Amino acid sequence: MKFESQSFPNRFNRAEFTITEQIWQDGQCHQGLSSDGIHNPSFRQVNELHVTHSSLTDSLRALFEEANAVYQVDISEHIELRLLQYRGDQGGRCDLHQDSLWTTPIDRKLTAIIALNAPYEYLGGEFYCEGMAPRKLELGEALVFPGFMQHGITPVTRGTRMVLLAWQYGKAWK
Repeated sequence: MKFESQSFPNRFNRAEFTITEQIWQDGQCHQGLSSDGIHNPSFRQVNELHVTHSSLTDSLRALFEEANAVYQVDISEHIELRLLQYRGDQGGRCDLHQDSLWTTPIDRKLTAIIALNAPYEYLGGEFYCEGMAPRKLELGEALVFPGFMQHGITPVTRGTRMVLLAWQYGKAWK
């Protein structure tokens, strides 16, 4: 298995951007919680909204299948989606962490992050992970990586960074 992240430029189309914008406008966002259900602003400062939308799920399923040709991990049909908003006026960020839970029979096997706005719209907010220099994603770019990879987001100091986060689940890591 290769452990580095994979980039997929221009992965989202205009219709998918419109769907995410409408979901954000219509939804009730809340402060992001850690995997144990606790809000810890010293570790993570983000607004999030859980998303259930069949065409977005289908699009992400295709992305995960393409990325998994490299990773070759056991994945299931279950995909979880969230819209994330990192605001400069709130100190938006997320410290180094991993998405895999390790304690459940079904785990987050692959993570995808899709940039929903252009990098010039905010300062900071760079994605970083092991083996990769911090960087901003281009509008519509998707980044996919195994859920066990350590990663984070540098603090957003001005503007707002918007992403669609997706997790592809599968049987627990062995």
